[in-house]
Amino acid sequence: MEMKVHINEIKGKKVGYKIRWTEDGKPKEAFRKEYKDATALQASVRERLIGDSKEEYRKTHLSDSQLKDAEAALLELNGRLSLREASRLALEHWVDASSGICIDEACWRFFESLESEGLRPDTITKYKQTAKRIAKKLEGEQTSDLTYECVKSFMGQFKHPLDFNARRRELNRFINYIVDSGWLPSNPLNGIKPKKNDPKQPEVISPEQVTELLRVAAGNFPEGAVPYLALSVFAAIRPEEMKRLSSQSNLKNLVNIDTGIITLPAHVAKGRRIRNIKIRPALKSFLIAHPESPELNGYQLKKLKRLLSFKIPHDGLRHTGITGIYMEHRSFGDTALETGNSERIIRDHYLGFWTDAQAEKFWSIKPTTK
Repeated sequence: MEMKVHINEIKGKKVGYKIRWTEDGKPKEAFRKEYKDATALQASVRERLIGDSKEEYRKTHLSDSQLKDAEAALLELNGRLSLREASRLALEHWVDASSGICIDEACWRFFESLESEGLRPDTITKYKQTAKRIAKKLEGEQTSDLTYECVKSFMGQFKHPLDFNARRRELNRFINYIVDSGWLPSNPLNGIKPKKNDPKQPEVISPEQVTELLRVAAGNFPEGAVPYLALSVFAAIRPEEMKRLSSQSNLKNLVNIDTGIITLPAHVAKGRRIRNIKIRPALKSFLIAHPESPELNGYQLKKLKRLLSFKIPHDGLRHTGITGIYMEHRSFGDTALETGNSERIIRDHYLGFWTDAQAEKFWSIKPTTK
């Protein structure tokens, strides 16, 4: 059946629109003066010719919204793929997230995301460790099982405020990734606040204890132990910064005895801000006497601590170094710049530890003769 209904405009003495079509094998035509009347007749004729079946009239099972989506998709594809090819490709990577996805799958996808963000390797390791711990707790479960009670139970194992807040920060990144991916409606960790940590006065070791530390290291450990400890205490370099610094291929340029400056590049220093530290005579003497690359692993440090007559407090080497540097500068600002701290921290935490005589003794420490 021919279902075309044409409209032709007529110009001349008789102005209007002629509607032409074929019905039952015979040509038909009609005239309408107004265009809107012509289109109305055209629609009426088409409906009569096609029939009353809505499905037959539309020639598709798609709804109006589906047709719009299909048209938009074809425009975006712009001939690069057919709609069928594009749908097959999409389905290969599609995950039914109506009730979340497997926690292990979310974990591995999170790891891939971390690798693309330009984070430090040790930072990535910490995020991965915490993600693995929560995944192990939910082994075989879905991301939808990351409930408030589950997260609360997991965080309950971390007692110390610093440990709790660090693990919370790492877990928060993992769960936010899951939420942003659409595998969980909201982050249950939002209901668990960080713990307040009342700042404590840092503990330092005495000049005599520094001397003992370096003497024991020189006599019982690999040669890299002494320069590692000397940089930690006399330059007040953080443990994590020391690990990154000691692995640098251009270490001699960074710890430059000739210029008298240690440069911590952004990828080494905490906060990714370049820091320059003065090499004072005490440190210089140890670096010259022990030119080996600084190296001391966790096992060796534990063994070293067991051989000492005193206990090294938490971050005790860095705190001791900051105390000595402040006693030389007598300036909150200069000490803060060199040690990577704030002036407020220096003012509130590092005054009154040593007398002038103790500071002088600290900066007079020299390596023992081999």
